[in-house]
Amino acid sequence: MKKRVTRMEERGLEQDKKARKREYILISFIILIPILTVISGIVWGMFHHEIEYYISDGTKEKSIVLSNSSVEDACKALGFKDVIITKQERTGDKIIVKVSPALHATIKSKNTSITARFTECTVRELLEEKGFTFDDDDEIIPSLDTRLKEDAEIIIIDVEYQELEETEQVPFEVETKENSELLEGKQKITQYGVYGEKKVTYKVKFEDGEQTEKEMISEEITKEPVNCIVEKGTKKPETEQEKQETEQEKQGDTTTPLTTTTNTATNTSVNAPEQQIITSTNPADLSTAGRAYVWSVPAGIQDDTVNKTITAGDGSSYQYTSVIDVKATAYNRVEEGGLTTATGTTTKYGTIAVDPSVIPLGSKLYVVSDGGQSWSYGPGLAEDTGGLIKGNRIDLFFMTGEEATEFGVRSAKVYILKD
Repeated sequence: MKKRVTRMEERGLEQDKKARKREYILISFIILIPILTVISGIVWGMFHHEIEYYISDGTKEKSIVLSNSSVEDACKALGFKDVIITKQERTGDKIIVKVSPALHATIKSKNTSITARFTECTVRELLEEKGFTFDDDDEIIPSLDTRLKEDAEIIIIDVEYQELEETEQVPFEVETKENSELLEGKQKITQYGVYGEKKVTYKVKFEDGEQTEKEMISEEITKEPVNCIVEKGTKKPETEQEKQETEQEKQGDTTTPLTTTTNTATNTSVNAPEQQIITSTNPADLSTAGRAYVWSVPAGIQDDTVNKTITAGDGSSYQYTSVIDVKATAYNRVEEGGLTTATGTTTKYGTIAVDPSVIPLGSKLYVVSDGGQSWSYGPGLAEDTGGLIKGNRIDLFFMTGEEATEFGVRSAKVYILKD
């Protein structure tokens, strides 16, 4: 009997446990269901949250309610195309947006070209926004303070300034002295002219790496020029022999060359330089007024083709790199102050116009007759061009129209001199 009662008690305890377990599960469900409902609502709201957008471009305002969207999506949905968002404010589920029509600018620099979208602003603001750098020397077109209100093109020119030193020639002068012991009509060079040198400092402007301006800011003479001294005879012929000499001199060159002379100012010897002034009274040699004061030499050269050296009638010699047969014409000064050459220099005796495709500008030249004996223009520089100067043709500058007319058109040889 006692065992039976014990079993019944155990059975009751077991039933109580099961009952309490069912109650626990029921209570858990009662608690979890609201929680899960809330969580589900939150999750659903996260993925299906509705926002009302109010968008204005200054002329019209539109609104739309969207879920799972962005301001850009709202702009497209409302027909605001190619706009830039200038202001955005959010209050709860409402977003107020201001937009402006997008403007477009092409920005060009030395190595870059981009198209940028922007709203009304200054050039400076746009360049800084897009990450462009520049300094006060750089040229910006249009200027940095320009306010951009429509599509535009902006050009950035990289500007740099440098100081460059160059060594340049200082021209010498020709002094003429009378010599009563020298027959009339005869002349003698007692001292060759020597070009001086000067150090010139320039302020040079470079735009995108290319030189555009060059301004001289200082110069200093480093070597004084030595003047050319020419003695002209004033002695009247007295004897029969002197009369014959005078007559012969009228038919040919009367310049007496000088090999070496002494510069009394510096007590040093002066040899004939590459560019000399030597005069002649022979009309066939074009020794008129202009020639008496500028580069020129007597006719006649000796050509050492082995060593590529020519020796002029005055004893001066030049090394050359090549020889060209040409047709030579002449031109002259047509207005006070002279003419400006294609290289920016002023025309003078020795200025030669060339075809740059045949003879490069800046080349040192020596021009003589086709045979090298009948006439000589002497040394010069290829520093000019001309519309009719094409191929193997050159134009020699003379100081007077009479000289140019007398020269006419002649066959010539051009020696390209070694630098």
